[in-house]
Amino acid sequence: MHIFFGVFVIASMFFIAGCSNAKKVDEEKHTIGDIAYDNYISSGFFSKIGLVKDEIDEKDYTVYIKENDKFVPYLVLTSNYNGNTLLLRKYVLEKEYPFALESFEKNYNDSSKDWNLNRIYYENSSIDKFLNDEYIRTLDSYIQDSIVNTSILVTKGRTTGNGFKMDIYPIERKVFLISCTEIGMENKILAPEEGEPLKYFNNKERYLAYAHEGERERVWYLRTPYFGESVDGVWVSGMDGVLGFKGIADWGEPDGLAKSSVRPSFCVNNLLPIEESVEVIEGETVYVLKR
Repeated sequence: MHIFFGVFVIASMFFIAGCSNAKKVDEEKHTIGDIAYDNYISSGFFSKIGLVKDEIDEKDYTVYIKENDKFVPYLVLTSNYNGNTLLLRKYVLEKEYPFALESFEKNYNDSSKDWNLNRIYYENSSIDKFLNDEYIRTLDSYIQDSIVNTSILVTKGRTTGNGFKMDIYPIERKVFLISCTEIGMENKILAPEEGEPLKYFNNKERYLAYAHEGERERVWYLRTPYFGESVDGVWVSGMDGVLGFKGIADWGEPDGLAKSSVRPSFCVNNLLPIEESVEVIEGETVYVLKR
């Protein structure tokens, strides 16, 4: 009985200390790196004893950024993405876009698959160009200046008679899509290893994405190409949150191209200052960037 009581007292002391430390951390959230999702699940007493709850309030790792002069929520996923803080747009963009660089009708050649393979590579695809040209200019000038160049891994490859061949290499981008690996796909045979898994996506329900709260779910692009025996395409997070692939051609579209939703991500310095605001959402206190 005495032993049990002693253990209880010690555990209680750790619990109180953990709560005190948590409160102290809450009071010191002055930079965007402080509110990163992975910081919540990798610190504190309960994580040390293996009792981490995956029920962190989303607003705790959300920052609101001006986009087209309106505040838009971005999820702050990790403060250790090549040494910087990774942000992912909470909602996909309203408009859907083709992945391929040029129109299907202009480039199709039924005697060769090269037209297809060349247009599923992420580097210099229409999505890649859109994110780093048109999209980035919709952001507030302060965040545009704060986005850092990020080295990401991308893939080229094709299925050959001698088996599957891939070429994974780094490119630098301001804005980019996350990869199959980063969303948590572990089958390296089906998808090349581009980066490291993000802890946020350990909960597979988070594969679901929407353009607006309460609307139907959307199919959204990953940056990873899909190389198949009969068709080549790109990996997507599909309906019901299931990972799959989508071809780049759609005969029903005027330009012959399939279109899906886009969910931008980018990195900023961990020390980018933030502050609480009551002016973004009525009745709520949320994080915004501090000028």
